[in-house]
Amino acid sequence: MTETSYEARIDQLKKCLPCCGIGVETDKTFVLPGKYLYIGASKNRTSFLEFLNPAQTTILEIYEPNIKNLQSRQEYKDFHFVLGDVRDIEKLFEPKSFSVVIWYHGPEHVFREDVPKILANLEWLATDLVILGCPWGIYEQGCFNGNIHESHISALYPEDFQTWGYNIDTLWKKDCQGSNILAWKFLPVALSTQTPLQWNWNLNGDLNFH
Repeated sequence: MTETSYEARIDQLKKCLPCCGIGVETDKTFVLPGKYLYIGASKNRTSFLEFLNPAQTTILEIYEPNIKNLQSRQEYKDFHFVLGDVRDIEKLFEPKSFSVVIWYHGPEHVFREDVPKILANLEWLATDLVILGCPWGIYEQGCFNGNIHESHISALYPEDFQTWGYNIDTLWKKDCQGSNILAWKFLPVALSTQTPLQWNWNLNGDLNFH
C-alpha cells in the first residue's frame, strides 16, 4: 500500500459522512443545506472546495497571498474570502453563522494545546457539523513557498480527537507522510449560543453526550 491519494480521502469522506451527499451521480456537491466555512486554502491546498457551492461558502485564510491567488482564478471568484487567524475565529464571525465548518489539514499548523479552544469555537460557529482533517501523527514540514503558516508544529492522533468528542477514521498508517485522520462531530440544530450542549453520532448510530 502506498501513501493515500486525494481520491482516497474523498472516498473516506463519502464513507464516513454519507449525509453530505458527495459523489452521488445526480449532484456531486455537499447536499447539506445552509452556509459553509472552509478554513485554510492555498493554490496547492483546496481540498473539497470543488464540492462546495461558492455562493454559500466563506473561506478563512491567514496568508494574504493565498487569498489573492485564489481570487485571481475563475473557479474561485464567487467564494467569499476573509483574512484571519483560526485562533481568533470567535472575533471574526457571529455564533451559529454556518451550518458546516471544515478545518481540513489545519490542526497540525497550530500548537496542540490550542486545539481544544479552537474546536470549541468552531462548534460555537456551526449549527450542524464540524469536519476536521490532519496527518496521522508526525509529518515534518517547515515553511513552504514563503509561508511560515505552512509549518507543521503539532502531531495529532486519533485518541486526541476522541478525547475532544469526535468520531474518527484513519488512512494509511501513523507517523507516515500521506496518512490521514478524518474527524467529525454533529451538533444539534437548536444548540444554545450561550451554553452549547455537545453531542455526536457514532458509527453505530448511537447518540453520545459530552
